[in-house]
Amino acid sequence: MYDKTKEREYIWQAGPVWPKHSPLLFPSIGGFYDETYAVGEKTYKMGAHGFARDMDFTLVHIDNSEIVMQLTSSEDTYASYSYRFCLQVSHRLEGKKLTVTWTVLNAGSSTMYYSIGAHPGFQLAENTGLSDYRLIFDRALDLNTHRVKGRLVTRETYPVAKQAGELWLTPDLLRKDALVFEDGISSMTLDCKKADYHLKVCFPGFPAAAVWTMPSAIDQAEYLCIEPWCGINDFVGQGVQDIRHKYLIQSLDAGESSKRSYTIEIL
Repeated sequence: MYDKTKEREYIWQAGPVWPKHSPLLFPSIGGFYDETYAVGEKTYKMGAHGFARDMDFTLVHIDNSEIVMQLTSSEDTYASYSYRFCLQVSHRLEGKKLTVTWTVLNAGSSTMYYSIGAHPGFQLAENTGLSDYRLIFDRALDLNTHRVKGRLVTRETYPVAKQAGELWLTPDLLRKDALVFEDGISSMTLDCKKADYHLKVCFPGFPAAAVWTMPSAIDQAEYLCIEPWCGINDFVGQGVQDIRHKYLIQSLDAGESSKRSYTIEIL
């Protein structure tokens, strides 16, 4: 996502510290306990963040401002996910705003359970560090985070700030791992006056959101991920559970579809 007026690339261009750009998390977010979940009496294995991020999509539509791509269930997906589905992803550019829309269709004959989330990495400006940035929220709110333990999160939350309209970033804040919020946040602006860097991510109606950069390189962080989530990791200590009872799980009846969008805007 390149700003031609400032000659600045905003999406992390991958590298040894994190060799990804903007993974799509589907049909799971984070990890299942022991990478295992159940559907009734049958158990399945699924790695972190699901499989969509590692699969090829087919082109559905393209024009000067929009591209639509599609992933459908197949023999490759049934081994870890028994549901029949069609997932379409649209990226639409209007001025300096990119709208990403997911359309999930249950193509099967029974209720389908899934999670879906975004994981875009935003490249920090040259000659800046994490402590030069703040996150500005849509309103003042109490910030409480789950703590990440491997691929799982704690069921309990811990306070980060009280009635805060903004949060200054520091290496220590993210040193242990991601911040995972359930505080009704609908937008975050990544702001750095030093570099004239102002980027807003809007995700109204999403039940959770995470903020992350690789902890092992936190003191020389080069990017920050802002992640709107419809779902969440399994909890520490809960054991293998039926996906139908998973916290924040999304569901679709047979033949039903759901549409969800978020935007990235250069201010």
